[in-house]
Amino acid sequence: MMEELIFSAKYPFSKTSKKILEESGISLSPQIISSALLRIRNSLKGTTSKISALKKEDYIQEISNYAASRMILSCMNNSYLTNKFAVSEAKRAYSYLNYEPEETISTLSEEFNFKIKKSEDKYFVHFSTYLKHSPGSLDYRLINRDLHHGYIIVNKHELLRLLQEAIRDRVQNIPLLKTHPREIKEAANSLFSELPKITTTKITFKKGDNPPCIESLLISLKKHHNLNHQSRWYLAVYLINKKMSTEDILDLFSNFPDFKEKTSKYQIEHAKKQGYMVPSCATIRGYGLCTANCNIKNPLSWKFKREKTSGKNER
Repeated sequence: MMEELIFSAKYPFSKTSKKILEESGISLSPQIISSALLRIRNSLKGTTSKISALKKEDYIQEISNYAASRMILSCMNNSYLTNKFAVSEAKRAYSYLNYEPEETISTLSEEFNFKIKKSEDKYFVHFSTYLKHSPGSLDYRLINRDLHHGYIIVNKHELLRLLQEAIRDRVQNIPLLKTHPREIKEAANSLFSELPKITTTKITFKKGDNPPCIESLLISLKKHHNLNHQSRWYLAVYLINKKMSTEDILDLFSNFPDFKEKTSKYQIEHAKKQGYMVPSCATIRGYGLCTANCNIKNPLSWKFKREKTSGKNER
């Protein structure tokens, strides 16, 4: 029983954790609510805390404050907070997975229906599992991977990253309830007062000012959805070539749940220093980011083409 409690406290999104809560019930004591609020606030700061449980009751409280956190987020129905929380919880789980035995990694892999095989220090992940949970960076693009009879070869670090993405997807899927306990409503109201400090950024582009591929990325950003590395790089380079300042780009990118100002600023300034140009539409199609047939050769030609077409229509 204690082993299950420890496992569930580390991975509160698991089926084992759900079973324990069903048996013990969810406490909404002031201590649990306070811990749940702290958990959410820490996720906004991009920080996580390790378990400091000593006895059975401590582990159950740890599981309960995770459940209470999700109830608060359900009540608030704010995509930014939910996504920030999901990113934080996934990173927290990843920090534990790095030190877990193969048995635990196998258990969590089965939890998410991962189709994997293991041979020495290599893992073989079925391409369907890989495509569903692979991170967005270039290293994980299928074209850059070895395919062996329908399975992608990955190392342990890469397998854990796939699990991290699967965890993030599960955690951010929070059902919206019609009614909430009084304690949850009060906790949610206390967080609402902090939202203006978090989501002050507004996208000022007018619809139609940018090509459809950029519009699509901006809509995702406005909804506080994470974009993969290639999409962020393309959007940053596009904005740089549109003469947007580093500060304004950072202001936009702060909408990402996993935004890190120092890292983003370095990448933007590096792109400026290197003088990266906006890739051609053919390259954008190769990235899988093209969303419409605009009949232009480069995204920067969009406004010129639109104005030219508009002029013809007026005549």
